[in-house]
Amino acid sequence: MFTIVGWAWVSKAFIDWQCRNIAGPVRFEFRGTAVEILWRGFAAFVGCMFVLPIPWLVAWIYRWGVSQVYINQA
Repeated sequence: MFTIVGWAWVSKAFIDWQCRNIAGPVRFEFRGTAVEILWRGFAAFVGCMFVLPIPWLVAWIYRWGVSQVYINQA
């Protein structure tokens, strides 16, 4: 059960790490939560059972992910 659900928290930690380790004068911050990643992942999994909406699901998840990254000018 933990491995089925735990991947969302690992993904959140990895995205946070990526944002913190981008070199340069601009700092990035990921504000999404693991629960949001989890339910979007499950919704996409169910949606992928119907082959036709796969491109829209990928675009939906990608747009959400990009909208959760904020730029902090330091």
